[in-house]
Amino acid sequence: MSIITDILKEIPLSAVLKERLTDAEAKMAVLERENAVLKAENAVLKAQNEDLRLQLIKAQEEIEQLTKPDENSPRFSGF
Repeated sequence: MSIITDILKEIPLSAVLKERLTDAEAKMAVLERENAVLKAENAVLKAQNEDLRLQLIKAQEEIEQLTKPDENSPRFSGF
């Protein structure tokens, strides 16, 4: 039970209000669990995104190195 339920135990409430409070607490518990799952998933996705970003940078650097003319190799003069 939540602290709200504990406080309200001493105050006479109608059965309808008690049921609404119980329903609201159950929904809140579900949302808190869902929020925790989504936060964990978000952390995983952020880590994957950073890894992919670093892989892209590395691949771009490799492409640049492969396509850049080699200054040490003799150039083809045609004859």
